[in-house]
Amino acid sequence: MSSIKKVLVVGGTGMLGTPVTHALVDAGYEVSAIVRGDAKRLPKSVRSIPGNVFDAASVRPALEGQDAVYLNLAIQPTDKETDRLTEREGLRVLLDAARLAGLKRVAALSPLVKDMEGRDGFSWWVFREKQKAEQAIVASGLPYTIFRASTFLENLNGGMRSGSAISVAGKGRHPMWYIAGDDYGRMVARALALPASANKVYVAQGPEPMLADQAARRFIAAYGRESLKLQSAPLGVLKAVGWFSPRMRFIATMLDALNRYPEQFQGQSTWNELGRPTTTVEVYARSL
Repeated sequence: MSSIKKVLVVGGTGMLGTPVTHALVDAGYEVSAIVRGDAKRLPKSVRSIPGNVFDAASVRPALEGQDAVYLNLAIQPTDKETDRLTEREGLRVLLDAARLAGLKRVAALSPLVKDMEGRDGFSWWVFREKQKAEQAIVASGLPYTIFRASTFLENLNGGMRSGSAISVAGKGRHPMWYIAGDDYGRMVARALALPASANKVYVAQGPEPMLADQAARRFIAAYGRESLKLQSAPLGVLKAVGWFSPRMRFIATMLDALNRYPEQFQGQSTWNELGRPTTTVEVYARSL
């Protein structure tokens, strides 16, 4: 049996951190979360700890007495490479504090698509930083569990949605194994209960592969709360707008990578150890 009982979540109030936090609570862990703003999305049993990942003085007390930390760090669309980044400077503070606290595990989310870096002439500083972040965790000397995840179904109702429209830009070359946050959260909770998951990398993929437009059409057909429409745009238009908007440039570059990344199914061993994901697009859409 695992000796991990207490877990600190960093990034627990975001779109992807929230289902992980709920899954940890449902699995019986004693969960705390570092928060900077509104903690209303957290389960009532979660202890909210005010803190800033760049501030060692607030991070160290938050990690004291914990068995593990789960990291859901992100580079924001408005961030620049020269800025202070949560996945670089913030990660250093967190890993230093985790070593001082003697944590038994560091678990972290890492996007599968970052492996597009260096392929087919694609190069982006964001993916290089994400690769370095994963390398830093592995090199920290702490037991780690890294989850390289495919695209999340939550994007269909999040970043891809604006009002009553689901937007798809460009044409995907390869299908993606969309995974629901709830299925992913259960994988994280299960992994922390397994001593054998220490120093392992899991590929987290959903039950079936789909192109972005296929996923969007299925979501629209199943969504019952209101009528939605599919909105398509050439990726070149977004790239052109990106010359004037850093946020749009970030989105266009990410979409370009997702459209081009030749994602292969690598999730069978993860399913065998941590459970098979069951949430389809239709199930996710109807659950909202």
